[in-house]
Amino acid sequence: MHKQFNGGCDIMADAENNSKEFLSIYNEIDEYMRRRLNADNRVPFKRMVDILIKKDKVFDRYKDDLFDFARLRNAIVHNPYGSKAEPIAEPHDLIVEKFKKIKNEIMNPVRLIDIAVKGNDIYSATLDDDALEVMEKMNDNSYTHVPVLENGLLIGVFSLYSVFAYLTENEGSQITNQTKVGDLRDYISLEKHQGEYFKFEPKNCLVIDVEDLFIKRLENNRRLVMIFVTENGNSDNKLLGIVSAWNVASRK
Repeated sequence: MHKQFNGGCDIMADAENNSKEFLSIYNEIDEYMRRRLNADNRVPFKRMVDILIKKDKVFDRYKDDLFDFARLRNAIVHNPYGSKAEPIAEPHDLIVEKFKKIKNEIMNPVRLIDIAVKGNDIYSATLDDDALEVMEKMNDNSYTHVPVLENGLLIGVFSLYSVFAYLTENEGSQITNQTKVGDLRDYISLEKHQGEYFKFEPKNCLVIDVEDLFIKRLENNRRLVMIFVTENGNSDNKLLGIVSAWNVASRK
């Protein structure tokens, strides 16, 4: 008795499923762009991408993929052999997964508040805290910067630079068991951190709109250390979360 081999049928079925899923993703992105641009069916997919590249960093980042996928879609849909043969192109599993990821980033972009360290997970200090205890906590957890809060509002950042500046500008001074964070108040303000800077952004700010700032050296050759997330991006709003370069990198 001969065993039947169904491998070829399974492969064809997988390819057909990939095509259906690929086209479904394409259509979702197409419909999303039409709604966003109020474009009718006469406006081509590629033209809508061209317009959104100038408005949306997600489209700009994935423009080459979107153009490639538009060509692949046309090869699947416009089969010159009609129903007599399978489409001349079939998307691989990896292509479908990548297209799905791009669709999710387009339609559900990640916000700063989504990746921020929030609430009780934020290690912060107050002016009344013992400076040595804060420094020990920083050492134990490899923290480099600690937000200093007063009534839920950010008033500064305690860091190694704060300690160094305090000791060098106050000859003979020491950090002792009696030293409070408030004793270093002149050295924790955001403007005091040489070579570093901080930003306030609203909670709905998109990660893609600011992530490059952690890579580039801006603001007079200073590096961005931390983004403070508040309701509308103002410093006089309650701190909702903090975002560092590590938070941005870890989501990828």
